[in-house]
Amino acid sequence: MKQVMKMKKIIIVEDDERLREELKILLENQGMVLSREKLLDRVWGYQFDGGTRTVDVHIKTLRQKLGSGGAYIKTVRGVGYKAEEGC
Repeated sequence: MKQVMKMKKIIIVEDDERLREELKILLENQGMVLSREKLLDRVWGYQFDGGTRTVDVHIKTLRQKLGSGGAYIKTVRGVGYKAEEGC
């Protein structure tokens, strides 16, 4: 079932619950750097056996799906990701 999530000016229609959750977490913490480990824990949970590279792949997919809005998700090299304030 497709759901529409509207957060500030970004609207995303997506079947992937994890992409929605990742976007929600980033936007709720605008301006704060979230480590890959923190995102992995909050989106996939403690029981997930995959590595932090999973977060990188999902962020890339999220940026693509957001189009020009994807530019608001910044990589903080060696740490993780953040959503710029005001997005």
